[in-house]
Amino acid sequence: MRLFIAVKCDEKLNGLVFKSGKMLENFGLIKPVEFENLHITLAFLGDQKEENHKKIIDCIETAKIQENIFVVFKKFNYFERNGIPSVFFLEGESNSLVSFTNDLRKKLKEKKIFFDDKKKFIIHLTVARIKRLTDKKGFKDYIVRLNEDFKPYKAHIKTVYLFKSILTQHGPIYEQIYAKELNC
Repeated sequence: MRLFIAVKCDEKLNGLVFKSGKMLENFGLIKPVEFENLHITLAFLGDQKEENHKKIIDCIETAKIQENIFVVFKKFNYFERNGIPSVFFLEGESNSLVSFTNDLRKKLKEKKIFFDDKKKFIIHLTVARIKRLTDKKGFKDYIVRLNEDFKPYKAHIKTVYLFKSILTQHGPIYEQIYAKELNC
């Protein structure tokens, strides 16, 4: 079973992000993330056996939360692969989310649960996946305009989720396996 641990933001922010992602389709072969699938990945676990679910949930349950978790989103950006834009996202900052995620990842390692620990944790809300840009200048100009109009947004993170990811030809389907409310 393909699993990942994530948090979600509020619907107001997700609506803004989703709308900006739909506009990207004008610049090439770009697939916006579905509204209901918007999330921040804390750890991608990949294929896991069902017997590991309890250990993973235990890691989520015992990860330290020192204060309410807020993420401040400041600007849109993109990751590149071989110098070509591949993922368009909204960049966030949060010491409390980084601290929680670091402790969660430490616990996963202790329980010998495989995850993508080679990737540095960068707080980002993926907006769209870019397969091919046909208008790179238009794409970059669009990001500049988005960032000029974007006002920092503070999102309260209330729940951590364990999701199962089912890949289909139309895109992934995420099924919630577990949720932990973050009460500080």
